[in-house]
Amino acid sequence: MHFIGNTPCLKHSVLGIAHSTFSPYLCHQQTGQLFSGAPATGANAVALGRHCVLITQTAEKMTRTTIPTEMKVLMNHIYELHKGVRHMVLFTCNKKYGELAVSRLESQGIPYILQPAGRNNLNVYFGRRECLEAIRLIVTRPLNLLTPEEDFILGAMLGYDICAQCERYCKRKGGCNGQCDGTCEGKYLNKN
Repeated sequence: MHFIGNTPCLKHSVLGIAHSTFSPYLCHQQTGQLFSGAPATGANAVALGRHCVLITQTAEKMTRTTIPTEMKVLMNHIYELHKGVRHMVLFTCNKKYGELAVSRLESQGIPYILQPAGRNNLNVYFGRRECLEAIRLIVTRPLNLLTPEEDFILGAMLGYDICAQCERYCKRKGGCNGQCDGTCEGKYLNKN
């Protein structure tokens, strides 16, 4: 059984349906294709893998839509945040999905920070407030312009592999001269 918040999503043969108060969509469980249309006559939710996708039942017609991959990734990040797998997330998406991402985060009461990332993309930081307060102080310019120290802190806060972050830091500081082998060992470490 899958859940939206505390609401179970019941599986039927092709479509899984359960009542919900969220924005609706109708989804085919196996293909992941969405059907939406107006006017809405009721709101339901559908189980899609381990996610519940929202549906609208329409009286007159249904049109076929697909959930963008970026929004599926966002839903997975939100799921992991709620489960405690991570405390902060950096989600990068096309700007055209920014409003939808913000709407989703606000509907769940999740704090966030937005940062433009080039011409077409948007960085969305979200998670625990204390983490976001640190992000406000650290990430004051594009990510490629962060100092090696700021980059290291950001990677550690996002839960990236700490050995990989150390290696990245050393490379950016010129300390390992590209000699890092990914084992967190080198000529400066005591092997005892």
